[in-house]
Parts: sequence; C-alpha cells; structure tokens
Amino acid sequence: MALVALLAGAGCTSETGDTTPAREGRTPSGLAYDISGSGPPIVLIHGAMLDRRQWQPQRALAEQFTVIAYDTRWHGRSAGADSAFSAADDLAAVMDAAGVQSASIVGLSNGAKIAADFALQYPSRVARLVLASPGLGGYVATERPTYFLPMIEALTAKDFAAAAAALANTPVMEVGSADSAWVATMVREQASVFQQDPSREQPPTPPAISRLNEIRVPVLVITGDADMRDIILTGDTLVRSIAGARRATIAGAKHMLNITHALQFNALVAEFLAQPAKQ
Repeated sequence: MALVALLAGAGCTSETGDTTPAREGRTPSGLAYDISGSGPPIVLIHGAMLDRRQWQPQRALAEQFTVIAYDTRWHGRSAGADSAFSAADDLAAVMDAAGVQSASIVGLSNGAKIAADFALQYPSRVARLVLASPGLGGYVATERPTYFLPMIEALTAKDFAAAAAALANTPVMEVGSADSAWVATMVREQASVFQQDPSREQPPTPPAISRLNEIRVPVLVITGDADMRDIILTGDTLVRSIAGARRATIAGAKHMLNITHALQFNALVAEFLAQPAKQ
C-alpha cells in the first residue's frame, strides 16, 4: 500500500540456489507463507503490488538460513481485511505460525517499512534488519515521477487492471529482459489491491521516522544508485538516525535490486546476517 502512496516465481531466470520444496502454511487470519531451508531464521517481506514470488532469487539463502516468506494482506494468496489491522501484528502472527520467536527481517520497499515498524513494536523478536530500497513510515515524498501518470490516470478511471499494467511498465518494476515477463505478471495479478481501503491498515503512532533512534539491533540499508530520489533519501534518513546502521549501495541498480542484482544482494545479506552479535 505504501507504494501507492509513495510510489513505494516460477520461471525466474536469476540465481535461485536451494530447490527443496517449501513447506507452506497459513495463519488463522489467512496470511499465506512458506518455509524453506534450515539454520537461523529470516523473514522476507515483499513490496507493495508484489508477493512472495519476488524473493525467488533469494531462495539460495535457504542453504544457510531458515527462510520464511509470506504474502501481505490482499497480496498473493493471502486474505484481505474487513476491519482495522496492523501489518506489524500480521508479521508477528506469521512468525508465531512458523514457530519462530525471533528472526532477522529482510524487507524491500513497503516490506522495509513493515520491517522497521515491526522492530519498533516487537523489538525482542528482531535479531537484525535488512532494509532494501526502503519505504519508511512518516516519510513525505519530495517528488512524483512523471512515469506514474498513466497509472494514476487509470486509477482515476477505476480501471484497476490497467493501473497494475501501467505500474508494471514503470522503472520501479524494471528488472531486465530475462525476468520482465514473470515480474510483470506478478504485478498485474495484484490489481485487486488497488480496490482495497488502505485506511484499514493502522500504522504506528507516532510514525517510525520519528522513532528510529529506538532501533537497537544491527541494521543494513541497501539502495541502488539509480533508484528513485526519495528512496535514496529514505536510506540516508535511516542510516543517519539508527545508531550503527550500515549502508550498501549497488551501482546501477534501480528499485528491484534483489532481482536485477541477485548475486550481489544475496552476498550482502548473507554476510551481514552471519556476523557474530556484539557482546
């Protein structure tokens, strides 16, 4: 939903690693998730207008970690919401269903926003945070790129399928010819998300941007130097405001850097998560 406001896998040709079938599950409220691999647990949170298939190139991490990926509300195979809900509470419910008390959380775009909110609301359940191409609660965008205009026009006309197709064609979802077909299909399949009432999601108050100094776990912020200006500025805010936060910039990468630069992304994440905790 944040991508709409901020304008924040089969068939994947990127490096995928582990091919062991994932164990699938569903929370009592209808959130779909899967678990693969073994080792220290990590949870992957996809961006808005995507689903857990976004993380297909990160299945290689299952060689070192227990990887939990889930679909947020209204996305992928997860249920929606008829009343108010908290995305952070949803993540807690996924971890409960997966039998995980604490995990490292990896989020991209809106997934990074959820990860930061979760770290503030459930600090004891977070080991480390990886915030990629990050969204952030309370951040006010400084610009609206013109390439979003066709999507906005389609939304105004309530042509949600056209809006999703237009979004799939923006630089935000650009992944290169090898992966463009499956990513575009994934985005178009989320068209019904545009019809939902975003006010049902209850964000933390005050927003995360004013509480970042409360995050005490190790944090890695990953951005591409060709991403939207506001995403890069959000990364700057996170690194400036969270004590000890590390920054990694991937040259030439846009928003979907976990797909376009999968090997580099996976190496950054694996190295960061494998570091021993400071005593």
